[in-house]
Formats: sequence, C-alpha cells, structure tokens
Amino acid sequence: MKNNLKGSIILLFTALIWGTTFIMQKKATGLVDAFTFNFFRSIIATILLFVIAFITKNKIELKDTDDNGNVVSKKKIVIFSVLAGIGMAGGATLQQIGLDSTDASTSAFLTSLYIVFAPILGLAFGKKVTIKIWFCVFVALVGAYILAKGNGDFFSFDLSFGSLIIMISALFWALQICSIGMIASNINPFKLCGIELLITTIVSFIGMMVSEKVVLANVWKAMPYILYAAVLSGTLSFAFQNIGQKYCEANLATLIMSLEAVFAAISGAIFLHERLSIYGIIGSILIFSSVIIAQINFKKRQKNNVS
Repeated sequence: MKNNLKGSIILLFTALIWGTTFIMQKKATGLVDAFTFNFFRSIIATILLFVIAFITKNKIELKDTDDNGNVVSKKKIVIFSVLAGIGMAGGATLQQIGLDSTDASTSAFLTSLYIVFAPILGLAFGKKVTIKIWFCVFVALVGAYILAKGNGDFFSFDLSFGSLIIMISALFWALQICSIGMIASNINPFKLCGIELLITTIVSFIGMMVSEKVVLANVWKAMPYILYAAVLSGTLSFAFQNIGQKYCEANLATLIMSLEAVFAAISGAIFLHERLSIYGIIGSILIFSSVIIAQINFKKRQKNNVS
C-alpha cells in the first residue's frame, strides 16, 4: 500500500521547484536569449543525470515488457527516447522564447495545458480518449484563450505572440509525456531524462550558434538562474518526482504536480510583482479545474463509495 502522505509531501516540494523555476527563467530572459539559456541549463543537467543513471543502473528494477505483456525492443526504446527528447527540446525552447513577452504566472498556466493535450496526442499511440477528456480539453482551451487575452476583448481573436508560443510548447510537452509513457518502465528514468536533455542540449547549441550572440559576461550574470533551473528543476526535482510517485497514487501524484502553475502564480506575484487581471484569474481557474477533472477517476470513486 502506498504512503500517500509521504509521497504527497515529496511531490508538493517538486511542484514548488517547478513553479518557482518559471521565475528564474523569466529573470534570465533579460540577460541571455532562449537557446543560450537552454544550452547551459541542459548541458549541466545532462551531465548530472547521466552520473545519477550510472550510480543507479543496478538499483532500479526495469521491465522487458509493456503493460500488455508484449516484449519491448531496443528499437522501440530508442525511438520513443528520441521522440521524448524532441518533445523536451521543443517544449523548453518555445517556453523560454514565450517567457520573453509573457508573465511567468500566465506561462505556467498555459504550459499546464500539456496535461489535457497529452490524452489527445495519445490517440496517435493507440490510446482511447473519453468524453470527460474531450470536455476537459474544451474547458482548458476556453480558459487558455481567456487567460491569453487578459483584457475582456474576446472577439478580436488576436492572441499575444508569447501566449501562442507557450501554448505550442505545451503540445511538445504533451509529446514528451506520451513518449515517456510508452517506455517508462523499460529504461532507467535518469538515463531517459539524460537522453532528453542531451537532445535539448544539441538543439539549443545549434540554435545558439546560428541565431544568437553569446555574451559570456551576461551568461555569468544569469548563472544563478541557469543553475537553479539545471540542478533543482532539471535534476533534483526529477529525482523527487520518481521517489514521490513510488509512494503516491498516480492520479493524486498528477494533481499535486499540477500545482506548479499555482506556485508560479504566487511566486510571480511575490518576486516579479505580477498581477493577473480578473479575466486572467477566470482563465487560470478554468485551466486548473480542467486539469483536476481530467485526473479524477469518477468510476473508481463511485465503486469505493458503494463498497
């Protein structure tokens, strides 16, 4: 039986790290460009994760089959590891670009759309989508539109560039989630995340060399934010996530981790003096509500109540 209290506390701390990382990313936008930030963040986290993967290679139990009992080939593991890496590279890059012109709190709530986008994207992987999920996607998109507009002029249909970019980044994060779900139990999770970040490092390096001017003095000034994102968000929180989910029920774990958007909004108000408009608050509530509803298993709850 899982110890939900122990797992919940660990995952709550994880969500806190993720939420406050938006603040660090936002602060870094005034010093370094998106590819530069993600290159240094990713290369540091990649090295740390591969070290952890080496240390834990004989301590983590892995399966040779999927949930249906089918043998998982090395080819499948490679394909979905790469897809997960593409998802992370696209998500991290677009998120950092969008943050340049979008509040940290708005970005966090828009990024959380990946939770309702993932089941839809799962159709391509042979997953079924329930009516409940379709409803949540609709509510989340309405909330995202209201949040992105933020001014009550809902019929002009012109969204800010930053908000659109963040919403697209959520699709890439959804791709990452779906890909991980296909092989999570067949590969060391730290190695998998290391592969994802390695791909992000390569993509970011190319983008940095082609389109950005790297000023080492500015990189040094941004290093505290880069280290926070690399060590705490990119490495430590991932370890906490894996530990926490061992003690916590899956649906409860997802709900707790989705609180990163709330922590981002709170920390944005404290450290960046950001304030959501009334429309922004309504949009955030709609998104967060859809995320919560998407994770509740109503049939299971009804059975438990009957018994």
